[in-house]
Amino acid sequence: LERRDRPGFIAGFQSGFVELQLDPLTIRPITDPEPEYPGNRMNDAKADRFGRIWAGTMDCDVRHASGALYRLDPDLRVTRLDSGYLVTNGPAFSVTHDCVYHTDTGRSVVYRFELTSSGELGDKTPFITFPAEWGQPDGMTVEVAHDTSVFIQASIDSVFHTIGEAVLLVVIIVFLFLRNVRATLIPVVT
Repeated sequence: LERRDRPGFIAGFQSGFVELQLDPLTIRPITDPEPEYPGNRMNDAKADRFGRIWAGTMDCDVRHASGALYRLDPDLRVTRLDSGYLVTNGPAFSVTHDCVYHTDTGRSVVYRFELTSSGELGDKTPFITFPAEWGQPDGMTVEVAHDTSVFIQASIDSVFHTIGEAVLLVVIIVFLFLRNVRATLIPVVT
């Protein structure tokens, strides 16, 4: 994930979180959140509106449910929030930022957690369980549904307003040029 306040990125490797710069190429380890699981690697990640990075880990061979969900705070402190995942994916945040969704692709389940502004999680509840015919859930994004008709109507109103201003401007220019009201109205009406 690209950084807003400094050059470079925060990346997830098999060895954990790192600071990554491309020019010149520099990789500086931040922390390995799972030294006890050398066969795990980082997987999907997202940043929340507070600058915290949420990322999951998974067993590279997808044999053990050793994956976990982590939060990397702006001060580079790492917190393990949940564990027991086969393949972590997501996370995604609700529009109001009061819940986070996180996926265990290996189990075909998207979970939902209540979320506090300080980044603490509430209870973990299954949000969607994918039946086999749906395939498996992967990374995700939350989109805001909106009524485009409101914007279209506002655009149409703006066009009519602009046309009215243009007609008025043409009438004023013709009047200034001809200096006669009757001579001005004849071309405008016809």
